[in-house]
Amino acid sequence: MTNKIIIILLALVLFSVMVFPGISFSSQRTLIGAGYLRSQNQDPPADSASAQIYKEKCATCHDRPTARIPPRSLIAAQATEDVIRTLTAGTMKQWAEGLTADQISALAAYLTGKQSSAGTKGKSE
Repeated sequence: MTNKIIIILLALVLFSVMVFPGISFSSQRTLIGAGYLRSQNQDPPADSASAQIYKEKCATCHDRPTARIPPRSLIAAQATEDVIRTLTAGTMKQWAEGLTADQISALAAYLTGKQSSAGTKGKSE
């Protein structure tokens, strides 16, 4: 009887992970699909200029997300090019106003921890 309960509980946990992939199992790690993402509390590699831009333009919403705002950890899981696209032509375009193409590329690399394979388009100094 105990083995059946354990198997049922394990099946429920596995099912919930498949149905709700963004469930956080601890404050330090978030499980998404089959891989672990960087913790929301763990800072990306140091880049003081990009860190300052993030603090001024992004942190208020993405460090304490509500409703449809993605947490920083989900942004970090994206490709650098996707973050750049969001900042230059997507929903965050108005928040990136005034940033140069280099600043946007550096901010995307800062957030994702990955370098872009292509430069930004449409933003210049």
